[in-house]
Amino acid sequence: MRRIFQALVLLCPWLLALPSAGAEDAAPAEQVEAIFSKTSNGYKRTLLPDGSFRPETYRFAKGEFWGGEIADPSMDYLTIDDIARVVAPALAKQNYNAAPPADASDLLIVINWGTTAAPEHRTMDLAYELVEGAELGAGMDGHVDGLQERRLDGGGSTWDLGDSSPLDAAIVPDRSVRLSTLPAAQGSRLDLMVQESVQLQAQNDAWARTGQDSARMLGYLHFTDAELQRYRYFVVLLAYDRRTAAGKHPRLLWEARLSISEHRNQFDKRLPAMAWNASAYFGQDSHGLVHTPIPEGRVEIGELRSLEFTNASDAASVAPNGERVAYLRTKRGSNGIAVVGVDNPEGVLFAEIPARGSPVRVQWPDAQHVRVTLSSGESVAFDVGAKTWSQSAEGPGQGAWAAPDSVASELAAKFPHRKVTILGGDAARNRYLVAVARGSSPPRYYVYDTAADLVIDVGRSEGPL
Repeated sequence: MRRIFQALVLLCPWLLALPSAGAEDAAPAEQVEAIFSKTSNGYKRTLLPDGSFRPETYRFAKGEFWGGEIADPSMDYLTIDDIARVVAPALAKQNYNAAPPADASDLLIVINWGTTAAPEHRTMDLAYELVEGAELGAGMDGHVDGLQERRLDGGGSTWDLGDSSPLDAAIVPDRSVRLSTLPAAQGSRLDLMVQESVQLQAQNDAWARTGQDSARMLGYLHFTDAELQRYRYFVVLLAYDRRTAAGKHPRLLWEARLSISEHRNQFDKRLPAMAWNASAYFGQDSHGLVHTPIPEGRVEIGELRSLEFTNASDAASVAPNGERVAYLRTKRGSNGIAVVGVDNPEGVLFAEIPARGSPVRVQWPDAQHVRVTLSSGESVAFDVGAKTWSQSAEGPGQGAWAAPDSVASELAAKFPHRKVTILGGDAARNRYLVAVARGSSPPRYYVYDTAADLVIDVGRSEGPL
C-alpha cells in the first residue's frame, strides 16, 4: 500500500501542498473580510484643499453572477439593482457619485458577484480515497458555471476578472498518463487502484484550475490558501474609463475584490458591511490582499444616492390629505417632479428641479409642499400653490407603511396577474398610493380610495420596481 501511495504522489506531487478540507481551524474567523484592490493605467485621485477626494461620477454596468452548487436563498434571488443599492452608499463615502441621467459619467463600474467553487466537502488525501475505496469523482467534473467563460456583461463585451491578479502563471503543469504504460494485471486490485488514481489526478487537476481561477479573481497569491478551500461569497468591482468602455480595449482604472467565507454567513445580511468596510480601498491600492474584521451588529449605510436604483417607495409619494400625488420624472433630459391632483388627474404639473445632483426621494412634509432629497444630501421644496422652489420645508414627510390585509386583498383582486406594491397612504389611511406592473414594464401609479372603492390612474413610473 505504501508503494502504491508513493507512486500516486509521483503522479500528482503538487497535492502535498494542498491543505486538508478538514483543516478549517487554520482559516481566519468567518467574520473577517478579504480585500484586494489595485489601480492601473496611471489612475490617481485628486485631493481637494479640505483633504477629501475630488468627486467623480459613475454609472453601473451589470457584470456576471456565479451561483453556487447549493441553493442559497440569501443570494440566488438578488438582482443587480439589489447589489447596486448596497454598493452605491459605500462608493459615495469616497466621493464617487452616481451621474445624473442627462450627464456623462467619469467611470463605468461593472459589478460581479456570487460564490466561489471549492473542494470543501471533498478530501484531498489520496491514500484515504483509495483505502476507503470511495467512488472517485462522483459529480466532480471540474466544471464551474461562469468561471471558465468570464463573460460579465451578458452580451458581446468580455471583462476579464483575472487580468491583474498577483497570480502570474499557471501552477499546475500539463500531465498525461497512458494506461498502457501502467501495470496491466487484469482484474488485480493494483490495476483498479492505478486506474482510479489516473481519474483522481484528472479531477484534482480540474479542481486546481478552478482554485487557480478563484485565487486570480479574488487576489490570493496561491490557490492552496486555506481560505479558498471553503466556499466564499464575493463581489468584484471593475471601474473603467467611461470614454473607452464601449471600445474593444476598455481602460481599467481601478478594481476592488471583496470576499468572505460562506460559513455561518448570509450574503444579503453581510453585503452592506462588506461594502462599507471595504470602501476605504475603493480607487486605492491595497498593496496585496488585506484582511479586516467586519463589526458585529447593524451597519448604517445612509441614504441611497443613485437615481438609477431609487426604491419604489422613495420615487413617489401621496400628500397627507390624500389630494395630490408627486413622483420623480425626467423630461427632455431634466430632472423634475410630476404633481397630479387625485380628483383631477388630467392636469399634470411638471416642475424642473433647480439644483444639480440626482433626486433620490420625494416626500410631502405637509399638504402644500413637496420635498426632494438629492444625492448630495441636500434637499429642496416645491410649493404646489405658488409653483416655486425654496429651501427644504420642515416635517418628517409621509412614508410607506404596512397596509391592512384587507386593502392588499382588494387590490390583488382589482389587478389580477400583476405585481401590486403599496407605496404609502394619506394621514387618514383612506387613500393608498400603489404601483402596478406587468412583467418587467415600468409600473403605473394609482390611488385607491377605499371609501369610494375607486381606483384612480395618476401616472406612469419611468423605471421598473
